[in-house]
Amino acid sequence: RKTLNLHFMKKKLELENDTRELNKMSCILAIETDLDPPSTITDITGIKATDILIKGSQWYTASTKKAIPGKVHEYNLWKLEPEVLYGNDNTFLNHAVERIIKILDTKEKEFKEIFNKYPKSNLRCYAYYYEVNPYFHFTKEILSKLASYNLGIDFDIYCLARDEKESDVKW
Repeated sequence: RKTLNLHFMKKKLELENDTRELNKMSCILAIETDLDPPSTITDITGIKATDILIKGSQWYTASTKKAIPGKVHEYNLWKLEPEVLYGNDNTFLNHAVERIIKILDTKEKEFKEIFNKYPKSNLRCYAYYYEVNPYFHFTKEILSKLASYNLGIDFDIYCLARDEKESDVKW
C-alpha cells in the first residue's frame, strides 16, 4: 500500500512539473516607429530590442518560422519582451505587466517622449494555460503608471485542455 501511494504521489508530481513547463505568459512592449527605423528606440533609451520588424520585410509564422508567401510587414516595429514566465507560481498576468513597468521606469522621461512621438505603442500580453485559471489584478498604482505612459494594453489568453492521455489520470 505504501509503495502504491508513493507511485501515485510521484506521478502527480510529474504531471504538476509538466504543467509548470506548459503554462507560460509574458508581455511585449511594442512600439510602431512610423517611418523611423526601429533602432531609433534603442538609440534613445539604450535598451536593446528583443526583436525588430522592418516595413516591407518578409512575414514568417510564429511557430514554424516559415515564410508566408506574399505577406510582408506593413510597419516598422520595435519589440521588447522580458523573460517569459513559466509555471503555476506565475499565473498572475499582472506580474508580466509589472516587469515592463519597471523597465519603463528606468528611462521614464525617454519613454514618455517616445510614446508621445509614436502613439501606436502598447503592451501585448499573452498567456497559455493548461491546468489553472488565469488571473490578473491591476492595482490603482499599476493603472496609474500605465496611464502616465499613455499605453494601451492587449490580452491574448488561451485556456487549453491537457491532452486526453494526461487527463485520464484519476487522483
